[in-house]
Amino acid sequence: MNHTFCADLSREQHDPLAGSAAHAERNLLLSWPRAKWQRKLRHASDMSDSLKQTLAACRSFRCTVRY
Repeated sequence: MNHTFCADLSREQHDPLAGSAAHAERNLLLSWPRAKWQRKLRHASDMSDSLKQTLAACRSFRCTVRY
């Protein structure tokens, strides 16, 4: 299978790669035990409903949530 990546196409056109990706206005780094993460990767099995709702609200305010 042959994959085409946008970075390769940009490199061919001599586009500057540094700083060319979209930037989030805010970042939230969340650390949680790996064994607790669910398949969906947005929720952990022992997260409270209020925390899940708060994380969803963060995404709607242009905050990138990194898990």
